[in-house]
Amino acid sequence: MFSRQSCYITKLHKICQVGVNFPQRIIVKRQKFDKREAGLWVKTNTDRALDHFDDFYGTFYGNLWPSTRLAMLSAPKHCALVNYYADYEETIQKLKEMGCIDIQEFYQESRSKKTRKRRTLTNRPTDVIEEDIGAGADDNGDVQVLTDDRIVSPGQPSSAFLNFVPTTKIKGMEDWLEEEDQFKYVKPTQDFVIEKQMDEKLDFPPLLKAFVFPRGDISRFPPPKRSSLGTSNYYLMDAASLLPVLALNLQPTESVLDLCAAPGGKSLAILQTVYPNVLVCNDVTISRVARLKDVLKQYLGQTQSWKEHLEVRTSNAIDWNEYEAFNKVLVDVPCTNDRHSVMENDNNYFRKDRMKERISLPETQSALLCAGVRACKPGGTIVYSTCSLSPIQNDGVVHMAIKQLKEVYNIDTVVKDMSMTVKHFQFLCRFAPSSSLRYGQVALPSIVNNFGPMYISKLQRVN
Repeated sequence: MFSRQSCYITKLHKICQVGVNFPQRIIVKRQKFDKREAGLWVKTNTDRALDHFDDFYGTFYGNLWPSTRLAMLSAPKHCALVNYYADYEETIQKLKEMGCIDIQEFYQESRSKKTRKRRTLTNRPTDVIEEDIGAGADDNGDVQVLTDDRIVSPGQPSSAFLNFVPTTKIKGMEDWLEEEDQFKYVKPTQDFVIEKQMDEKLDFPPLLKAFVFPRGDISRFPPPKRSSLGTSNYYLMDAASLLPVLALNLQPTESVLDLCAAPGGKSLAILQTVYPNVLVCNDVTISRVARLKDVLKQYLGQTQSWKEHLEVRTSNAIDWNEYEAFNKVLVDVPCTNDRHSVMENDNNYFRKDRMKERISLPETQSALLCAGVRACKPGGTIVYSTCSLSPIQNDGVVHMAIKQLKEVYNIDTVVKDMSMTVKHFQFLCRFAPSSSLRYGQVALPSIVNNFGPMYISKLQRVN
């Protein structure tokens, strides 16, 4: 064992050997140390994001937050979405040889196991069958009516957060108002009722193949290779990003709208089902649409079969033409992108000059969701998703959009409770308890299977 003093002398000796002026070197280090000690060290964008999440999510998610925080600060895992328009069968075989698991196979196995379990439990009439009745459902597991006085989170005394104050109403406070501070400016309403129904079974499209390494395995996929057709064999994405696509429950010959499509991972997953008769991919800026086109070109190539079924548009989704209606609409809105916010300083919503933009996000998200519902046919499905853990950007936006749709456009919607459906994906993601959510499900990052965060809410347009 070396003493601390001998180690210090050794370090000084090495500094002198390389010809460094050590008094100057010591002074420079001392200056940096003093800045930290004096509290003068400048916070980065990621520091501000993490401080914000610690205060906000620490209260809302309680004891789930420390493990979620650790996972968000760790390297994320990916899944390999097999490209149907490449060497499809060969790629599947190679991924299995690498020790990867097929998400579709595990989902089907999980669903069949729980079906057998439910059949066994139905022989006990006095039991309450949790698998058949979702969180908060009635005794028939069918329809539930929610009112605004329900307590929806362990960290908040009421559901007031489901209403947010538009930035136009708090003009002049943009320089300091934080997202969670909006709790203080809201008043819960008691007269607005929202219908909620248990979601039907989810049909996993047979051709949609995605593979992940098993739980606890932190192996990385090699970069995708070009196939014999000139397209890439698989697309690397967050496995939780498949959940919004699966929640659409796509069926053959349907028309589908991806309202905020860039960078293109979810649009590509939709195309892998080979179901849509028409897929319209839209985004707001030329640069984002260019990125979307690059992804589609890399994975579809010159595939003739999709040229007449796929359309890419550049338009402001908020002003979408409501006379054009679709069977299914995906509204994957811009959000704080929590994992990116704590890991990357560039393009970070917690940059000081983007504070007003960040505070106005719920307004933008609500407007986009309203546009998505208006673009959907009566009886059709709308899936709203974010990669944020924020209850305001998630349940809060869904609540306000449903309310606005009824009051402004006289459009009725039903929330589809997916608490039963996501149980079949517990092998893949860790989900927040249904008791802490109201209109959707949240996949929480986990260190053993580091996917997410991802929030999904499924709506059905009634009229």
